[in-house]
Amino acid sequence: MTRELTAIGDGEWFDYEGRIGKQNGQRSWWVVDPETGIDQLLLRTTSSTPPFAPGDHVRLLGLRYELDPEAHTPVALLTASSEVFQVVSS
Repeated sequence: MTRELTAIGDGEWFDYEGRIGKQNGQRSWWVVDPETGIDQLLLRTTSSTPPFAPGDHVRLLGLRYELDPEAHTPVALLTASSEVFQVVSS
């Protein structure tokens, strides 16, 4: 089960599930709640060609929480050791 984002501290590792939203920058994307479409998390990557595309419902394992005083939403970093899985509806 995904932890509440407010319970995660700076530098902690966590897992998250959501839908990839619009691209925010060259290496960042919004992750939105699949049911509401509301931005929940700003996902930063080390690559401008990540293993997902906008609209994909994904399970992200091994994200690192980053404290960013300029961001008004939780921020996570997808690292080389993180894993991305497509969630398939049955």
